[in-house]
Amino acid sequence: MEYHYSILDYFPYAIIFILVCIMELSAFTSKFKSRFIYYVLLLFTVLRYNVGWDYEMYKNAIFYRDFERFEPLSKLIFSICSIFNFYPLVFFVFGLLILYFTKISIEKYSSNYVVSWAVFIAFPFFFLASLSTLRQSLTNALILYSFHFAFQKKIYPFIVIILMSSLIHSSGIFGFFLYPIVNIKIKRNILFIITVISFFISPIIENIIKPLLLNYEFTQLNFYLQNNVTEKSTILQYIVYAVSFFNLIFYNKLNSIDDKAKIFIKLSSFGLIAYNILSFEPNSAFRIGAFFFSFWFYLFPLYSKIISYKIERFVNFNLVLILFVMFFLYLNILVSAYLNGILEKVGLLPYDFWFNNL
Repeated sequence: MEYHYSILDYFPYAIIFILVCIMELSAFTSKFKSRFIYYVLLLFTVLRYNVGWDYEMYKNAIFYRDFERFEPLSKLIFSICSIFNFYPLVFFVFGLLILYFTKISIEKYSSNYVVSWAVFIAFPFFFLASLSTLRQSLTNALILYSFHFAFQKKIYPFIVIILMSSLIHSSGIFGFFLYPIVNIKIKRNILFIITVISFFISPIIENIIKPLLLNYEFTQLNFYLQNNVTEKSTILQYIVYAVSFFNLIFYNKLNSIDDKAKIFIKLSSFGLIAYNILSFEPNSAFRIGAFFFSFWFYLFPLYSKIISYKIERFVNFNLVLILFVMFFLYLNILVSAYLNGILEKVGLLPYDFWFNNL
């Protein structure tokens, strides 16, 4: 279906932006703010029609019961939803689980829930990805949730959660790295050196890892590898680099504010390291890196405290504004790419309701 661009198509996302800003400025309790944003995103997620690049693929999977290639738990969810012969149900179930596990994780470890939600919304490999890559986004949410058990050194619940995540999407197996990263002490200087080295070893790693990955049933990953998908550096890449090095530069300051910050920095730095190592296939590199970039949810709320506790609310509000500027710039880049014939569809625009298309 051909898309005819209109600036009004941004309106649903503008509503989310306005409501998040209101929550940041309001005097409501943190729990209420988080719950409110959660329900707004859930409503946006479950009412949507053809929003997300893989929407039609999942819709057809329900219609034609074509989900044999999915992992066991994903197949189970799709099978149950197909019994009702009501395709929006699968988007409701995945959307609910993704947002719920994200919500309880944010509320457990974030010092500012609204800023954490703004990070989740603004970076395209979180909320916007969840509108498309249902299985991998749920895997991402479960890996984020598994941190609690890794941090508490409860290895058996941790293993159960990671196994569940890998039975939803095979890439969830990378979540096993979380436990050793959380519990092994790495000094900031060593972490900095490893991160810098990771920028230069991708060609070497490619010759080792690529043949191994092609031998396993990482179906989507193999597709990208076999088709030699390449991508030039993007603005998003540079933003990821900037955030990662900002965290390393202010490592001691962030850790003095929250003694768990050093763990969050370790994990998110590992995301950058994983991205750099797998950068010969950027699509999968970002998806796997996102498992660990999720810990920015806990680091971004600390940034205002670096500047001054006295103007913390002012800085947090401006941080939310900056994140949403980035968000709308990303949408604009997609529209521009579509209008210039680079993309076949925008994927995230226009917003429509499923009950108009039954």
